[in-house]
Amino acid sequence: MKELEQTGSAMESDIVSENLKDIIADLSDFTIQHIGQNIPIVSLVFKALKSVNAYRDLILMDKVRAFLGELNSMSKKERKRFVDKINDDPIYGQKAGTFILTALDRHDFKKKSIYLAKACKYYEKEYLTKHDFTRIKTVIERMDLASLDNIASIEWGHYNSNRHDDDYSSFIANGLIKEELDIKELGNQIFPSDPYRYHPSLAKALKIQVTSLGELVSYVLSDQVEQLQFKYEMRTQDQIGF
Repeated sequence: MKELEQTGSAMESDIVSENLKDIIADLSDFTIQHIGQNIPIVSLVFKALKSVNAYRDLILMDKVRAFLGELNSMSKKERKRFVDKINDDPIYGQKAGTFILTALDRHDFKKKSIYLAKACKYYEKEYLTKHDFTRIKTVIERMDLASLDNIASIEWGHYNSNRHDDDYSSFIANGLIKEELDIKELGNQIFPSDPYRYHPSLAKALKIQVTSLGELVSYVLSDQVEQLQFKYEMRTQDQIGF
């Protein structure tokens, strides 16, 4: 437990470091060939993981580098504000560094760590609520990478797809799109002679809708800042009763 806390604290220190660019550069240069060599590394989380001779730890460090690389576009003040938001909220149940490392360790692809960093950036800006942020984090962990990469295809409230394609199944399973019956269309598909038998083309009555979560995931992963700002403004107006 002590080692976990130390590693989490080291991760926080890296996130808010003035030398984030140097940390990213060091981690970029570190490869499996460097194991056992006395190479100076700036990253504190790297030093905290004393067992960086295991393949899993090397993979984790690569995901840490990708995550920090995406956060590099934030100022130190913004990164500190994000860390404080996690640390000050008891719902997370752990410190920010441990929270992030645990999430990164679950990612089966490095690119997911970049997507998580995008969510962190927009959470810090308050474009995402706490509930939005945690749901998007879960979607990133659970969804297959190919579907995440295609997430922009469900923007603007529409999704045109064959119901049998892989993205469709993944979007449905993760709550990004939903099917609803069009009652008017449904009535056209019933046999007048037998209202309990349905025409094979009944699927036409099933209309695909993008959920609020689906829109947010699409906007975050594809950096549609204007759409996120618009949703934030609408949410703010609702809160003050406009």
